[in-house]
Amino acid sequence: MYDNDVNGLLNKHLKRIPSYKFIPLIPQLAPHMSNVPDTFTNKIESILERCAMEHPHHTLPILLALKNLYNDSKYCGKKVTKAEPRVLGAQQLIQRLSSTAIGPIIEEMDRLSDALVKLAYYDIDVKGRGSLILSYVIYCL
Repeated sequence: MYDNDVNGLLNKHLKRIPSYKFIPLIPQLAPHMSNVPDTFTNKIESILERCAMEHPHHTLPILLALKNLYNDSKYCGKKVTKAEPRVLGAQQLIQRLSSTAIGPIIEEMDRLSDALVKLAYYDIDVKGRGSLILSYVIYCL
């Protein structure tokens, strides 16, 4: 729903609210992202972008979870027919943030995210081997 009065208040006061106040709301805000620009989406993205720049370790895992929502399809055989707008919006925001000062953090967290998905689908045959050495499994990934 579009309300000019509410949008006017948000435009006037949103930047004055410290970004740390939005951190508990990130899991609720992130799914409202979209690749289709509108007033609401732009406000959500500006909040998420500011939080990511100022608090990357709190914000990026949630954004990367959205961006990589379908990454496990290559391990479980499911095909994704069409990406959701929120996934495309997260991909666009991550791409835009990658060219900023937090680019190296994004790269490292993205690699970690991929490794965790790969580890989740890693087939372990432990019959007759006794214990499993996790460091060896991670090294093999």
